[in-house]
Amino acid sequence: MGIMRLNDVVAEIVGDVIAGRAINKRQAAVDRWDDIDPDGQYLAGIDGVVGRIDGRARALRVRAEKAADAAQAQLPFHLPAAVAMDLEGATLVATRTLSREGFERAIEIRRQQIAHDRRALREW
Repeated sequence: MGIMRLNDVVAEIVGDVIAGRAINKRQAAVDRWDDIDPDGQYLAGIDGVVGRIDGRARALRVRAEKAADAAQAQLPFHLPAAVAMDLEGATLVATRTLSREGFERAIEIRRQQIAHDRRALREW
C-alpha cells in the first residue's frame, strides 16, 4: 500500500500530460495504484482514478482561461489543455505539444467520437 494521497497521484499523472508526455489514463492509474494510500484506494478504484484524471485535465483549461492576459486577442473558440488521441479517449496528449499533423489527428478523432455519440443517441 502506498502513502500518497489520491489527489496528489492524480496531479502527478496530469502533470505528465501537461509536461508534454502522452499517457494512457487507465494504464497510468494501474501503474500508480500502489502509490495511493489505503483510503484513496478504497474511495476511488481504478475507474475513479481515471475519472479524476479526466476532471483534473478539464479543470486546467478553465484555470488557463481565467489566467489569460486581457491584452491578448481572444480566440473565437477554446482549446482544451489535453486532447484524446484515440477513440476511447484513453490516451491524452497536451494540446500545446501537438504538431499540425497531431491537431489534424485529434480533430479527426473528435469527429469520429461525435459520430459515434450521434449514432448512440439515435439508438436511444
